[in-house]
Amino acid sequence: MDTETAKASKKLLEDTKALDERLKQDRQGLWRQIAEIDMKRERLALALEALQGKHDNNPDVQEPRLHAPQVEERLGMTPRIRAILRANEGIHLYPAQVRDLLLETGFKAEGRSNLMAEIHQVLKRIKQASRGKVTSRDTEVGTAYKFEYGPGRRPDVPTEDDGYAG
Repeated sequence: MDTETAKASKKLLEDTKALDERLKQDRQGLWRQIAEIDMKRERLALALEALQGKHDNNPDVQEPRLHAPQVEERLGMTPRIRAILRANEGIHLYPAQVRDLLLETGFKAEGRSNLMAEIHQVLKRIKQASRGKVTSRDTEVGTAYKFEYGPGRRPDVPTEDDGYAG
């Protein structure tokens, strides 16, 4: 291979790598935008339901103050989401609300290509492992998850029986 061809090949490789990196950054930006749009869509749907009076006779649909619990910095996504569900006992939370509360706990989301997909998966796994303590319901805007302690349980003393070990 002559010098000109080698230089051209090297430049083409460098250009391709640079383009690949820009496309990866663009993709991450698009996923963030999609997550923001999803959150806005969920909030608008709830507002529309409220305006149409659909919440009037439904005790499950509430507009309470949501709580982001204090957690240890070293905790990962799953234990933080468990803590969020427990801190908001009895309230249906949409994944976008869980995401907002997760970020409020100090969770670092940088470098994740699709945070919302991860949150959806974690919520599904927590529900499966919770032995009925976490329930979900499907609505027009998506699935909402709710944690409830069983009758006679003290919320300040979670046990492994809650399905919340670790």
